[in-house]
Order: sequence, then C-alpha cells, then structure tokens
Amino acid sequence: MPARRGHARACSLTRGSFGSGPEAARIERHRDVYRIVTDRNPGDGEAVVVLSVRRAARWTLALSCALLGVYLFLHSRWYLERAYPTPYKDIVTQYCAEHNVDPFLVTALMRVESRFRPSVVSEKGARGLMQVMPDTGRWVAGELGLSQFHPEMLDDPKVNVRIGTWYLASLEREFGGDRVLVLAAYNAGRGNVRKWLDTARWTGRIDEIDDIPFPETREYVKKVLGLYERYVQVYHGCWSALGGTAERARDRDRVPTRRS
Repeated sequence: MPARRGHARACSLTRGSFGSGPEAARIERHRDVYRIVTDRNPGDGEAVVVLSVRRAARWTLALSCALLGVYLFLHSRWYLERAYPTPYKDIVTQYCAEHNVDPFLVTALMRVESRFRPSVVSEKGARGLMQVMPDTGRWVAGELGLSQFHPEMLDDPKVNVRIGTWYLASLEREFGGDRVLVLAAYNAGRGNVRKWLDTARWTGRIDEIDDIPFPETREYVKKVLGLYERYVQVYHGCWSALGGTAERARDRDRVPTRRS
C-alpha cells in the first residue's frame, strides 16, 4: 500500500505544519473527505477528476443549448414580428401608396413619435400616431380638401396617417428625398433645418448627425433611422409580406441619404 502510506505521510506533514488551530481543523476536514472518496474510488483520486470533468462537460453542454435556444428565439419570425410590430398596416399601406412614402419609414416614425398610441398628446400639443401639430394639421387638411378641421380629428388614426404621410412627402420633395434632412425637418421644423444648412451650422451629412444643433432632433433622427433599418431587415424590405396591398415598399434607392 505505498500510495496509502504516501497519503498518510502527506496528511501528517500537513497536520504538523499547521498545528492545532482553526486552519488545521479545516484541512483535517478536507483530508477526511478526500480519504472517503479515495477509499471508495481507488486510484489516487483519478475517478474524482473524471467525475468532475464529466459534470463540467454536462453543464457546458446545457449552457450551450440554452444559449442556442435563446438565440433562435430572438431570431424567430414569431419574436421579431412582436418586437417590431406593424399596427395600422392597412392605413399605412393606403396612404403611403397614395403619397409615395416608404411604409417602413412611416412605421418607424410612428413608433418613435407615439409608440403607436392614437390618442397621445405631447406637451407641445402634437397629436396622434404621427404626432402632428394642430397648425400643421389644419394647413395640410386644407391642401387635402378636408373641411371643418379641428385638432381632435388627429386622434383618428386614418386622418392622422393621411395628414402625416402627406406632410412627410412634402418634406421629401423639398429636401430632395434626403432621409436625414427629412427626419430632422419633421422633428425640428423645415425652417430650422434650412437655417442650419444656409448658415453652415450643420452640413446635413449622415456621418455628422451629432452636429445637429438641437439635441432632441439629434437623438430623434438616430432613433428613427435605426428603427427604419431594423424594420427593413426584419421584413426583408418587402411590405407585402405584412399583408398590405402594396407589392413592395418604395425603392429605397430613390431616397438617397446625403454623405458628401
């Protein structure tokens, strides 16, 4: 029994090194556990090592499977359609087709503006899904031939999206379809954006969004652009996959983003 004598000698040396204090008692307990294990599993503890490795492998496999399951769930169609919903898609489809506006952009804008709440009113008085200001709504209603306009009409999703998409289309015409300028103007007003460009306070370039003078507008443009790209990615740029009547979202190449 040379292995057992060596083990006893090692324990004797350990006991002698630490005396009879608390540390010696702790080591004594660990030694007793080791003796029990090695008595049941001969081979100087090799079986203990094998058992530990197998247990670690099982935990690693279980964790890997769990992480894979989470990844697949977060990339599943079921989850993505709930993480990036498209409420009011029939109304959005109708008026985006009528005014030639990208429905994914309108959906991203609505999510940032109102979280798809049709009756929300901001502190500044903007109303509805696309957060249209009453004065803007009155002007656009006149252009569209909507009679007897009053601000409460903007709480109606159909009226709000009709007016909002018309206004968005007018900004696209004014700013040559530059999505960054259009979103900045939608939030801060076309007059402010014109002034920034004319006085060189901002170039309007996508890589200089951080130079937008208004912090709120700066973050707004980033949020809407980020959501827009995510919506396009999730639905592969195909609005018809959502059950709308339009065959495809408007060609995004026709809406350039200024880079130089």
